[in-house]
Amino acid sequence: MRQHDLSVWAMPFTGKKPNSLQIEEFIIERIQARAVQPCEGIPSHRTLARLNKVNRNTALRAYTKLIATGWLTHSKGSNACVADPLPSDSKKSRPPAMPEMLPLVPVPNRFYQRHPEINNRQGFISLGLPFIDKVYWPEKIVSKYIREFSRNSTDASSLPKHNDNDAKPLQAAILQQLNLRSFNIRTEHLMVIRGRSESMRAVFKALCAPSDTVINTSPSDFLINAVLQECGLKIAWLNAVEHDFIAQLEETVAKKRITAIYLRPNCSYPECRSLDEASCFRLVELAKKYQFYIIEEDDDHEFWWGRFPFRPLVQYGHGGFVVHIAALSRVSPYMQNLRTVVAPAQLIRTLKAIPNTCYGFRDFSEEKAIARLLVNSELLWFSRQAKAAKQKDLKNLNELLQLQLGEYLSYDLPESGTALWIRFPAKLDLVSIIELLKNDGHLIRSEIHKGKPEQSIHYMRLDFGRFDLRDCRQVAIKLRSILKKRIR
Repeated sequence: MRQHDLSVWAMPFTGKKPNSLQIEEFIIERIQARAVQPCEGIPSHRTLARLNKVNRNTALRAYTKLIATGWLTHSKGSNACVADPLPSDSKKSRPPAMPEMLPLVPVPNRFYQRHPEINNRQGFISLGLPFIDKVYWPEKIVSKYIREFSRNSTDASSLPKHNDNDAKPLQAAILQQLNLRSFNIRTEHLMVIRGRSESMRAVFKALCAPSDTVINTSPSDFLINAVLQECGLKIAWLNAVEHDFIAQLEETVAKKRITAIYLRPNCSYPECRSLDEASCFRLVELAKKYQFYIIEEDDDHEFWWGRFPFRPLVQYGHGGFVVHIAALSRVSPYMQNLRTVVAPAQLIRTLKAIPNTCYGFRDFSEEKAIARLLVNSELLWFSRQAKAAKQKDLKNLNELLQLQLGEYLSYDLPESGTALWIRFPAKLDLVSIIELLKNDGHLIRSEIHKGKPEQSIHYMRLDFGRFDLRDCRQVAIKLRSILKKRIR
């Protein structure tokens, strides 16, 4: 990185806009004026804050937003650099606009008819919780915002009833953030629904007729299975992590009429695998060719471990065949349960026409506070803090497992998400081993996902969303002594 003349980075603050916004606009102006070239480093946020006598966190917030919007890039251990290409350089990378109409005429799902389910589940045991440590949620800031709204409002906005005016601030803020992530959508393409099962149930009922066939790539997900069964759909099964998944899918849809496929391309459940870009492209092309919908779910868009975040399927030229359902954020349980549905305007209108469209309890005071966090880029900053902490946890967990248990297990580091899919020797039964650990006094939260009754379980999904290195080390040492006795 060349030495900068810091005088050109001195900013004339006006006080008419927030300092973080002025820093963003100033850096963009410097980049557009070619004062710095693509791939060239810029002064660190600490240097810029010191030079302009502003709070360091204010400068960091501006840098974080510029990285998220594609003006800057950043890798661990180095300063931020100017992105290449820049968002303003070309419109080629801009995804096609979301269609207004659905490509297929939906048949309303008005009755339930349960079909027998084929058990193709992979047996495994799940350890840990799919939630992030509470320390990354700015509870004091949210409480402050809620108090402000309470003083300015005479109505009880937290009552469990739907009010369009109460929901608008959050929807507008989410729309802004999604378009910063290159979603290229408008208000009519977005809906916010409280509840994962509620959002999935609404979408499948709106798109599928009774007895339609849907491919489920997560048969171990009890919630998805329950939703598909409740909607009276026939369920086919494919494993999205198989190397020939796309070939298997094409063979299936060529022989049989399929209405939709459900999958998590960013981080599959339970295997924690991501689809590569070529497979994503072929999947979207198959959907257009054979006329089936892709229901894409994404809970892990904040937690990616490569240089660039995963590109969701809805950003490909899908012609209306992709419906994107995602958690707003995993920084708090409330936001994790708020689902953003991105789809053609026709489907959004259908969802809004469903009775009781306000699924679940909505705390509109908290949602207004979340909207302010989004607009001020504060949520982006806190989610980046959580991501950095989880990246450190992943590194520590990997080192611990390799040191204590490396000879007994195998796994691949995930490209995104906060879980590991671990393979133990086939002759082991993890259920009995976990019971031994619990009887020894270790506090372990576990859930058994049974495959076929006669099969022993030797796969483990280990979630490090809430991670304590000391407790994990103690369990690993004890587990090593157990495995050493059983494997000789």
